Amino acid sequence: LEDKYAAPNFINRMEEEIEFMNYMSGSDGMVVRLTGIFTLDVVLQKTLLKEILVHEVHTLPLPFFILALALQSPRMLLLALVPMGIELPIGLGLMYFVSLKLEVLLYSVEMMLMIMMSLSFDYALFLLTRYAEERANGSEVEQAIITIISQTGRIILTSGLVLVISWGSMLGL
Repeated sequence: LEDKYAAPNFINRMEEEIEFMNYMSGSDGMVVRLTGIFTLDVVLQKTLLKEILVHEVHTLPLPFFILALALQSPRMLLLALVPMGIELPIGLGLMYFVSLKLEVLLYSVEMMLMIMMSLSFDYALFLLTRYAEERANGSEVEQAIITIISQTGRIILTSGLVLVISWGSMLGL
């Protein structure tokens, strides 16, 4: 476990030393900066931990608001949240098993959560607005569901499969 924290600890110590060097050289002196892939990883982790609330909590009401405006129904808005309650535990559970074999960086989990939530909102918007259209046109509940699954559902399934294949192929890079 010590090796896991060796690079971040070293980078933190180096940042302190460089900050002192920059302070001692004054405003007229040369400015020293720390760079490299390990530095980038440490800085990204610090930044993500600080800004998680901004990106996840503060921006989350906006998609809900847009979805609520589009759907104009509290019941349908709650229905749009059901897939998230299923996707998030499954996605995090799968990521746990991946992390047993590979090192998973914090920002990759953040990206996974953001992508899952945005796709969930997007696909819910497609399906539920199409359902509302069918119902407004006089279709019964069963017929509206059959229509949206046979038309919009096929498009969403195809889009999802293309994304899975694309992102899956990127794992091999």
